[in-house]
Amino acid sequence: MNIRSMINVKLLLIAAVVAIIGYILLGVAPIDNQISWTIAPIVLVICYLVLIPLAILTQKAKVEEK
Repeated sequence: MNIRSMINVKLLLIAAVVAIIGYILLGVAPIDNQISWTIAPIVLVICYLVLIPLAILTQKAKVEEK
C-alpha cells in the first residue's frame, strides 16, 4: 500500500467512527432532547459532506525528485 491509500483508509475510518457517533447521538433518549435534534444531525452532515468526500478525493502531495 502506498502513502495515498493509507491516508484515504485512515480518513475513511475516521468518517465511519464519526458516523457511528452521530447515529448513537441520534438515538439518545428522550427523543425530543437537544442532542437528538441539533447536534447529531450536524455531526452526520459533517461526516457525509466533508469527511467521506475528503477521504475519497485526497491525494498525496507531489514530491519533486532531483
